[in-house]
Amino acid sequence: MGGFGFISEADIFSSKNVLEKFKEMKYTRCIDCGSGIGRIAKDLLIPSFDRVDVLEQSQTLIKEAKNNLSTFPNMGEFYNEGLQTFQPQPDTYDCAWIQWVLGYLTDTDLVLFLKRLKTSLTSTGLIFVKENIMKKGRGFFFDREDNSLIRTEEQFLEIFKLSGFHMIFSQLETNLPEGLFPVKTFVLSSSPSLSL
Repeated sequence: MGGFGFISEADIFSSKNVLEKFKEMKYTRCIDCGSGIGRIAKDLLIPSFDRVDVLEQSQTLIKEAKNNLSTFPNMGEFYNEGLQTFQPQPDTYDCAWIQWVLGYLTDTDLVLFLKRLKTSLTSTGLIFVKENIMKKGRGFFFDREDNSLIRTEEQFLEIFKLSGFHMIFSQLETNLPEGLFPVKTFVLSSSPSLSL
């Protein structure tokens, strides 16, 4: 977590609260996009879904994810591929969880990825996006340490719209230490009639 491992417990706690708000959805199959070593899959998704797949571009990280997750009976596929090229199967997932990875994609690749992911969702499927955001204004912040972008909330909303999604819920993290970029969770649906 880039030296911020100490916030993991607070992060998972808030994410559980968001998932709980959608407990009426069908919690069958989920994909963790940009899973890293499987922290979110292990602590958040595996306890909540019947089957969990993970998607991670780094061979080193996906190997560690396999070490951490393979013994769980509801663990599914390990996809060693980048979000920018991943082609998910249609009508497969009730949930896609995407956290702290979209800053590595260009706007174009992000829109195309979300459009492909949209086809993989079931009729009531949701996408959960949890990312750092800029506090104000247009533009973005470029993190030279890890070569990632931090977008504004307005930029995310425009990208979601271009991808064919409606934001049905959002939540700003309030339990993280001061001095960090704000973190916000967006819940997306392809159906405008679906709401909390």
